[in-house]
Amino acid sequence: LQGIGWALVLLALPVSIYYNIIVAWSIYYFWFSLKGFFTGGLPWNHCNPHWPSNIPCCLLGESPECFLQPHAISSPEAYFHYEVLNRTAKIYPEDEMMSYNNLSTTGTLLATLNMTLSHSNSYDVTGALNPELGPVQSHLALALAIAWILVFFGVFKGIGSIGWAVTITATLPYLLVSFPQ
Repeated sequence: LQGIGWALVLLALPVSIYYNIIVAWSIYYFWFSLKGFFTGGLPWNHCNPHWPSNIPCCLLGESPECFLQPHAISSPEAYFHYEVLNRTAKIYPEDEMMSYNNLSTTGTLLATLNMTLSHSNSYDVTGALNPELGPVQSHLALALAIAWILVFFGVFKGIGSIGWAVTITATLPYLLVSFPQ
């Protein structure tokens, strides 16, 4: 029976790493949402003046015509590519995308996907993951370290502390949803 225990540990390890990465992303966005609550705005609500000026229709809400353009991106999408990932996938000069405006919707989506994959730093033209993912993002590494510290403090005192945490985290969403806005 010892092999079954080790097999369960080996199966739980990648799941816990994957889940903790999701928790790190949640911590990252929770921090900026909390910061935006006190400062009056989220950083992805507007286009940053330091980004290239060739981002067409960065603020989609200002012009309804932007929704009809295949190369239009929203400011949250631009924020994600420029600030979070520090790369320029899906953000191109307007003249590169002008030849795709007269295609059908399906052709436009396929052309945009092809342009996305061929211009991205993380994927090649076939969509396969490129092993050169770029440098480690310090802000995301910090969020991941905070997530692992939270895991450490959660299991430090044993199963008793996890029981109290589960009592709060399992019932809190139901309580928040049950109250009318």
